Amino acid sequence: MVTQNITLCIGTGAHGKKVIVKCHDTGVNFFVRLEVFRHRQWRDVREPYAIPEGSTAIIKVAKPDKTFVLQDGEIIDNGIYFRMNEQTFTVSGISSAEVSLYGENGRRITTASFIIEVDDECICDCEEESETYVDILAEQIKAATEAADKVA
Repeated sequence: MVTQNITLCIGTGAHGKKVIVKCHDTGVNFFVRLEVFRHRQWRDVREPYAIPEGSTAIIKVAKPDKTFVLQDGEIIDNGIYFRMNEQTFTVSGISSAEVSLYGENGRRITTASFIIEVDDECICDCEEESETYVDILAEQIKAATEAADKVA
């Protein structure tokens, strides 16, 4: 298992923030910390973003072959931990990644993005094909939340 620590500034776009992995890597995890810009004394200063209590997080990765991955995150110590599915890295090239936070009411609070560069293997030892992957737990939580809202 390899955990890559990523710090993203909300509202600035990817701005060169890039993570590099090898095609077909498995056991890759991301730990994302979010920051915000504050204007002080005529210069921009970044400060940690406080993730609101009861928030949930998801990462969306658009792969170069137009398939995608949606993966739930776990909020730990004011950061977001993602256990990346092996489908995330099945296509070499540049993938766009977006981390979104949702409040207790299910509305999106904020989003931050970065780029994942998936490098070719020197010799491919994997026959796994790329496909769209949606985390089943996220779908079930959404369906349960909608059902609870209707009952309430």
